[in-house]
Amino acid sequence: GRSEWDKIGGTAGGGSGGSLAARALPAATLRARPLSTAGVSCSAPSRGRLPAALPCSAPPGARCPDVGPFRGRVPPAAATTAAAAAAAPPRPAGRLAAAAAPWRPTARPRLGSSCRRLGRASRRRGATGGSWSSGCGGCTRRGSSLPEVPSLVDVPCLSAQLDDCLLTILKNQIFKHGTVASRPPVQLEEFIEKPGGILVRWCKVDDDFIPQDYRLQYRKSTASHFEDVYVGSETEFIVLHIDPNVDYQFRVCARGDGRQEWSPWSVPQIGRTTLVPHEWTAGLEGYSLSSRRNIALRNDSQSCGVLYSKAPTYFCGQTLTFRIETVGQPDRRDSLGVCVEQQNGYDSLQRDKAVCISTNGAVFVNGKEMTNQLPAVTSGSTVTFDMEVVQLGPSSNEGGNFKLRVTISSNNREVVFDWVLDQCCVSLYFGCSFSYPGWKVLVF
Repeated sequence: GRSEWDKIGGTAGGGSGGSLAARALPAATLRARPLSTAGVSCSAPSRGRLPAALPCSAPPGARCPDVGPFRGRVPPAAATTAAAAAAAPPRPAGRLAAAAAPWRPTARPRLGSSCRRLGRASRRRGATGGSWSSGCGGCTRRGSSLPEVPSLVDVPCLSAQLDDCLLTILKNQIFKHGTVASRPPVQLEEFIEKPGGILVRWCKVDDDFIPQDYRLQYRKSTASHFEDVYVGSETEFIVLHIDPNVDYQFRVCARGDGRQEWSPWSVPQIGRTTLVPHEWTAGLEGYSLSSRRNIALRNDSQSCGVLYSKAPTYFCGQTLTFRIETVGQPDRRDSLGVCVEQQNGYDSLQRDKAVCISTNGAVFVNGKEMTNQLPAVTSGSTVTFDMEVVQLGPSSNEGGNFKLRVTISSNNREVVFDWVLDQCCVSLYFGCSFSYPGWKVLVF
């Protein structure tokens, strides 16, 4: 078949036996028809190849207005090769004349697709600082140190339009295994530190959600698994056995009315306490203590007396709580309360410099029974003491009288009175006494 050379007056093979390398073609012809045969390689947009023997009147290295694919410059090696090819004897018919060593422009390293994308992104941002390196042949580019924020249209999104019948089936399957919600229906609300514990409170944030039960979990911040600490209908719970100055994570969920599955978990939050736990004094005959020494059990020993705290760890402004785990036979000399100092030789806190409540609900201040009375203590009862200081007379350094406002609560009832002391006491001992075995009390 005829080639592009025949169309411009040359012979590609056979014919008159003339050599295309020996003919001088007009520059306009070269510009109009980019050639793609053997010869010099070119990086112009046409990606063509020029015959090595094409002459040019421009000196080597000078700008040439004729040859378009070289962007106006004649490579020195191309001109030298063309001159050598013109002086060489003619090639056999049917073959194009080609240079022995064709000139090729220096090629830049080819970048990977990821490098090209990053380069375009850097140019769009006009980045001038920072750097990044690609993994394709050690390519390094200067770019921004901050990642590019994608536009909303570049973010993947899944959407679907379903027929009513298919939508009903899909909804039934979803609600069969769970629920769909934009946020959990309950969230943690407040942490209040306690001696050796944390009071955790939560609240409902979804007005349309009707809770039946709540489930509270916690773990140390260094632990990998949560554990259940409370399941019930209350919206607060005191988590005990908390180490002071250690972070704990908490989360809560709820179960809807009439449902079996739990809601999604709330956002985990961190709580901690700085208050050391209350402890009973070990070694007193007649009482057995737990490993943490916060639970005391009246045993079968005939010895009786007052079991005091290890140290005056109750401070005014806090809440001291006694929880009755088990009960024994009550006695009017039984007592739960606080005192200014430890005094041995007494079998009850119904004495001077002490306030207490008996298991029958009677309240004693400095050994005297008050007119107001609280309900009797039963298994599961919680007795709390709250105190705040009220100063009377001159300052404490001058030995003036001081008054503590005391609130004792038990079984949803409380009594409030003023306890007058002859010295300032912001920290107090706590204690208990039981005449008969079987009583077990937890303090926190």
